[in-house]
Amino acid sequence: MWKQIAPWQLKQLQRLSSLDPERCETFLNTLFRQVPGLYEDLVIMAVDANELSAEKAGELLQVPSAEIDARLQVFRRLEAVAEQQITRDGESQIARLQSGGVAIWEIVRELRKLGSVERLESSFPSLSRGDIAAALRYAQNHPEEIESQIRRYEDSLTFRRSMYPNVVHQ
Repeated sequence: MWKQIAPWQLKQLQRLSSLDPERCETFLNTLFRQVPGLYEDLVIMAVDANELSAEKAGELLQVPSAEIDARLQVFRRLEAVAEQQITRDGESQIARLQSGGVAIWEIVRELRKLGSVERLESSFPSLSRGDIAAALRYAQNHPEEIESQIRRYEDSLTFRRSMYPNVVHQ
């Protein structure tokens, strides 16, 4: 079952890292093995947030600091491009992909149901990998907005199910 990330979970992971650092380290290394490139992305994001220097990041990734600077520039361009691929929908102000007009919250909700980006790509065949990446980056940068829209949809779905129990709702 897909679990949504919540602030309490992050706080408890931080607490776990203090109480049982070996277990937390095992968890992180398992995660890094399962999601190739995640560790590298986190290092670059930490440099972008001024939590790591380029020199320290180079040591961690075993690359020259000049390569860290290059990766940081790519990261910043991708972030800017992701924001440019998003448009606001009229009065509702729902964030949508410019190509295809799919609401960002719908993509995030579907990802949670399906559990993988590969399945998500099959579910939205008209969207490119870049579109999906832009949507997920937007959701990552605007979690409260996306969660609110998903919650609003789920609430309306619950209401419709209670009013019309014999109708199939998605």
